Amino acid sequence: MQSRTQMQPPTCSRKRLSKRVLVVFVEIEALENFLARLEFAQIEAPDIALALHQLCFGLRSFTELERAALHFVPLLEQQIDC
Repeated sequence: MQSRTQMQPPTCSRKRLSKRVLVVFVEIEALENFLARLEFAQIEAPDIALALHQLCFGLRSFTELERAALHFVPLLEQQIDC
């Protein structure tokens, strides 16, 4: 018998994991300040989900993720077309 999590589509799991990564590893205040600056300047925010995917690509542990998350806002800043 399959468990409930095994039956869910992978995209649901990825979305939940992405939200968890934001809450646990990313400095939320820095992210909120960055998004507020973009809104003030009327600049469209980059795709957060895509940036999370780019951040996590190739990582093999939560320790690596924790280190990489320090660079999440700078990664977003690089994606802005100004």
